[in-house]
Amino acid sequence: MGLGSTSNSPPRLPPQHREDYTVYGYPTEPCYVVLDSAPPPPRRGDVRLLTYAGYGVLSIVIILVAAYFVWPSDPRIEVVRMGLNKIEWRPEKFPGSFLPRVFLNLSMELTVKVTNKDYLGVYYDHVNVGIAYRGEKIGRVTSENSAYIPPRGTAYVDATLDIDGIQVLADVIYLLEDIARGHIPLQTVTDFDGYIRLFSLKVPLQAIMSCEVDVDTNEQTVLRQECDIGSIK
Repeated sequence: MGLGSTSNSPPRLPPQHREDYTVYGYPTEPCYVVLDSAPPPPRRGDVRLLTYAGYGVLSIVIILVAAYFVWPSDPRIEVVRMGLNKIEWRPEKFPGSFLPRVFLNLSMELTVKVTNKDYLGVYYDHVNVGIAYRGEKIGRVTSENSAYIPPRGTAYVDATLDIDGIQVLADVIYLLEDIARGHIPLQTVTDFDGYIRLFSLKVPLQAIMSCEVDVDTNEQTVLRQECDIGSIK
């Protein structure tokens, strides 16, 4: 009987030993850290979208850099030399008026410096130089020596302005006063006409510069010259 009852009894588990966790000598419950599962790998569509976005950003950067180097900027022009060859006047009596008519003879030489700030070459056809007295245009000359200015280069253009027997219609009283004082204020306007080749296109460029000039009628020299740097128009 004793052996039979022993064989029918359920198996006994070995005794479980509980480990006690203590902190600074005080019992505490064990801590468990739950880890998240690893993120799924990116899908093929997401990778393709990121690739296209990267190509798009790179294309925009390349276009902006190319536009910076190719886009035309204004040429810089300045008068580096201005000389007076002669200035003469001839008064004539005008019937029915107490004021005489005044005719001017004037000859000036100018050297214009044109600076190309672009990364493309600039072609120019001519440089025009006009002269005025107190706002009245009295003469104009065109330099026909066309040339090519290399990228980031400069060119010098010479022009001679000759005026023979031009009649000053307005401000005759001021002109007589200026002649009596010995110097005459003049204004010169220099404009540059050119273009750049952008692929098969011609992009026109035009720069304008004005100068205030005082000439000595006795010494036949330029007393003062003040110019405003021209820009694209």
